[in-house]
Amino acid sequence: MQLTSMEKLIFYLAFVLTYPFLLFSLMQEQYIFSVFWLFVFIHTVFYKKENQDYALVAATGSLLTSGAMLFFFGLSNGIRKFSSYCCRLGFIFLTFLCISGQFHKIRILHLFGYTGVNVDFISRMKQFINFITSCFMQPMIIVGKEIAFIHSRGEISYQLAPVESLNVLGLILLAFAITGFVLNKKNKFAQLCLFWIAFSFIILCLIGWGTAENGLILYTLYFGWAYFCLVFLAIEKLFDNFLIIRNAIFITAIIILAYINISGIYDLIRFGIRFYPV
Repeated sequence: MQLTSMEKLIFYLAFVLTYPFLLFSLMQEQYIFSVFWLFVFIHTVFYKKENQDYALVAATGSLLTSGAMLFFFGLSNGIRKFSSYCCRLGFIFLTFLCISGQFHKIRILHLFGYTGVNVDFISRMKQFINFITSCFMQPMIIVGKEIAFIHSRGEISYQLAPVESLNVLGLILLAFAITGFVLNKKNKFAQLCLFWIAFSFIILCLIGWGTAENGLILYTLYFGWAYFCLVFLAIEKLFDNFLIIRNAIFITAIIILAYINISGIYDLIRFGIRFYPV
């Protein structure tokens, strides 16, 4: 993304006001490390830095699905070089597993319990579209003794509301993301973003990872940056000749994100203070 200084300021300001960024800044979950190593690998490839292999191993080691980046960057070099590259990386990866004593962690069958095998496709699709909206702003939540899920220990939880209908805003954001790619299809970064969006559809919708527990909010930081970047590129391109309108859209979006998401984080903190005081 080649942006001017002002465009960078708008981009960064809008991004830090998205719900995933604010949420994971407060909640130190494992995905912040996975996203960090994923970005390190992307940076080393785009700027042709050294140690790209080790950056990919680190990204894949922090979260196995990050290895999908190998297909985007590797296949462009041809099948033979790609196969050789996979073998070399596989050897490095297995070596690290042995050295760290984590070889026993390679278990596949038990992972199916986290997929949506018992969730119908329509429900998975609804959750996925709702997930796209959650990549930008706080989703609907359920909290309170009367309506919240109560654990066996009698604790009140703060959780996502069940997705019962198709999220229109999610469809609009998806349409803008696809538009952002179409208008920038020769841009390597836009191609990467579309690849990551397609991969998120495979993991979260087709496989249904996390849908059994209605917990796709966990993956918003990991996948959400691709949606955000393409939506940003779409607005940039669509209103390239209408700077006043474009800036008005960005400012309005920043105000909306700030109001909804900061209020949402405040509500989350207030919930914690009320029900789980230190």
